[in-house]
Amino acid sequence: MTDLDELAHLDAATALLRARLVAVGPDRWDAPSPCAGWTVHDVAEHVVGDAVRYRLWLIGAPAEQVTASRALTFLGDDAVSSFDEIQGALRAAFAEPGALDRIARHSAGEITGRELLELRLLEQTLHAWDIATGSGTDATIDDALCERLLGSAATIERLRGHGYYAPTTALAGPGDSLQERLLRIAGRR
Repeated sequence: MTDLDELAHLDAATALLRARLVAVGPDRWDAPSPCAGWTVHDVAEHVVGDAVRYRLWLIGAPAEQVTASRALTFLGDDAVSSFDEIQGALRAAFAEPGALDRIARHSAGEITGRELLELRLLEQTLHAWDIATGSGTDATIDDALCERLLGSAATIERLRGHGYYAPTTALAGPGDSLQERLLRIAGRR
């Protein structure tokens, strides 16, 4: 898969997450999400804050700067505008020449920019589902994006050992959709 293909997948995951943020009604931000102990707002804050951290990892920022960012709030009064600005900066960092070949010091260890992009694809897509499910809006994930992310099963399994994903919820059945298979592998219920 080419760098342009991977950036196109990032753009698709970004559009999905943005649409889910737009759809959250003003009275649904405090609704519980599928992420235990987190509201829809908490998930949105996490995924937007992680866009900041992914950019910091990608550009080689010191670990202290990444750690300090965890104490900050990024969502602001307009979740969509905050997401657009922060995600735009991350997208630009991923598009820089050589960015996908860089070594990033992620909290799960040293990984390439390409692997970091894969993690971001997973995070944006799965948290888009979490936000939609918690807010009671459309939680559909496009089949092409699901298919791409089903190829990340080994990454999910590796990160599960670092506490990033819940255990697989059940074995996939022959009639499961691509989305159902992805959600099961990622430990979503």
